[in-house]
Parts: sequence; structure tokens; C-alpha cells
Amino acid sequence: MEVEVDKGSEHFDIPINEDESREVQLPHDQRKELAEFTLEIIKKIRDRSSRRRDFLRRKNERRNLLAEIIDFLDEHDLITPEGRQKEVADRLLELAERLYELGLL
Repeated sequence: MEVEVDKGSEHFDIPINEDESREVQLPHDQRKELAEFTLEIIKKIRDRSSRRRDFLRRKNERRNLLAEIIDFLDEHDLITPEGRQKEVADRLLELAERLYELGLL
């Protein structure tokens, strides 16, 4: 995943060096912790997708997963302010949809 972020990826909708405008880069231990949280979110999405076919196209399933991701972000204080949690969760689900369509999820 870190390699994809470093080089950018059209498949994952990651611009090259998306965080270059930031003045301060996160220390390695914080990046590692965020990567672990990311893997947990991916696991939640994969678990859902393995239980139900086309789960992202089902409004109720999508809404439940969105709420679960927002709760996870809130629980671990990963995104502030609170209003951005939904925006980030929506982006994660959009990414999941692309991966699902490509057969990578």
C-alpha cells in the first residue's frame, strides 16, 4: 500500500505525492499505526463483501458499512474534525467499489 501511495495509482485514485503540500510529514511510527488501521478497515470491507454479493449496490448494506467505518474512525480518533469522517468513509467506499469492480476485493 505504501508503494502505491509513493508512486500514485490511477486504480486506487491516489494522486502522486498527495500529501506533498503538507509542511510536516508523519513520523514512521504514526504512518505504521495508520497503515494498521487501514488494514482493519480493509478487513471490515472484505468481510462484508464475502458475505453478500454486490453488497455495495445494496443501499442498506452500504449505509451500514459507512456507519461502521465512521464509528471506527471516531473510536480511534483518526479523522478530525468530526465532519470529515463521513467524507473519508465515502472515499474509502468509493475505493472499495473500484477494487470490487476490478476483482481485487
